[in-house]
Amino acid sequence: ETDGWIRNLGWYYTTVIDWDKRPHYIPNSTFSSVPIVNCSRMTHRRILIEGPLRMRDMDKVEEIIADVRKLINNHNDVDKDMHRLCGVTKVTEFSVTLWVSCYTKHI
Repeated sequence: ETDGWIRNLGWYYTTVIDWDKRPHYIPNSTFSSVPIVNCSRMTHRRILIEGPLRMRDMDKVEEIIADVRKLINNHNDVDKDMHRLCGVTKVTEFSVTLWVSCYTKHI
């Protein structure tokens, strides 16, 4: 799997520069069997956060969720036409997992 920017698209191979600025030379035949994701054509960016809250803070979970919901519902850069969700997804012996999902406005 390669993630990066296309530097050169040739007849036989494509050069992709990864996040560490290392070039990857990929035979063009690879692209016939691998899905290509072009992030530069995305209309929105998804914000997806999962974070643990300590079990001893369980009495504050409702207040934290209310504050996060208020933030994502009122923030100027969050798209109001897309979903804006916040809740608890997991409860373990030592923590509660807070889950947040929303989208930025058009890029």
